[in-house]
Amino acid sequence: RSVSAFLLNRSSDLVVTIRLRDGLRLYDPACGVGSMGIHVLLRNKSNFSSLAMMEESVLQADMARLNLFVNGINTYELRNEDFLKDGWGPNERYDVIVSMPAWGQRRRIDVPKQEGLKIKYTGVDEVPYDYACILRGLESLEVYGLMVMAMPMGVLTQQGIGETVRREFIRHQDLRAVIGMPVNMLYSTSVAFALLVFQHAEKRNDVLMINAKDLYEGHGRLNRMAHHDQQRIVHAFTSNRSIDGLSRMVSYDEIAQNNFNLLPSHYVSDPTAEQRNISEKIKEINELTAQMRAITREHNEYLRQLGLPELEA
Repeated sequence: RSVSAFLLNRSSDLVVTIRLRDGLRLYDPACGVGSMGIHVLLRNKSNFSSLAMMEESVLQADMARLNLFVNGINTYELRNEDFLKDGWGPNERYDVIVSMPAWGQRRRIDVPKQEGLKIKYTGVDEVPYDYACILRGLESLEVYGLMVMAMPMGVLTQQGIGETVRREFIRHQDLRAVIGMPVNMLYSTSVAFALLVFQHAEKRNDVLMINAKDLYEGHGRLNRMAHHDQQRIVHAFTSNRSIDGLSRMVSYDEIAQNNFNLLPSHYVSDPTAEQRNISEKIKEINELTAQMRAITREHNEYLRQLGLPELEA
């Protein structure tokens, strides 16, 4: 099947574009107000036969129902439950999973050792919430399914248990790509985040790293990504291409040598970024210098009236 999936920023919202075969089952395990699932369904309505969502918060779940109603979506399943407490070995599996869980919850989730789980995370007894969301999502994924999950950058570099879990991602060949996104792209938080793309049943020896953290334009309180930059990222992703300053196929061996650090900027550097930063600093210094000269002239006017020595320009 032809597969291409990507989370993009359009009008400061996360948008998912997925082109797959017809009749797919879409699942958002931590749907919030339902925006992500709605975007996927409306943009790819002919591809999906069903939409399933879960949300722990009663208020958020009610808002998701209202959001679905306003957008004319009548066929869906929305359960008001915590998907991490719904059994680690799920009864239902889905073709496509998209999710941006509520990051950074201070709870740790036990990793069951039950039989029948597709992935055996040896040496892992409990994991932080963010990692648990990823692991539970992988268990809910069909054999050839695809999952895109948005996570804070800290998940990519956390030591200890985080390094152990990332090692298992690599060992089981589940991780297809990591896309580092810019800061201040979301209404809910200003922090930078990454899109982790997982896909079962593909034999691979590398991960596509895409460093898009500098691809943004300032528009008021939120940053946005220009359409041509979105297309560059989509092209790199769908073709698994290494593009100077944007993307690179990184081998498992290299990732292991870097303690399973999955931060894209660690592997892909933009050769023009330093030049842009220097130019921005020079512009900032010139603006500050002009302000200082204006203030000095103003103060010297007062000092002359008082007959006092003037400040040096």
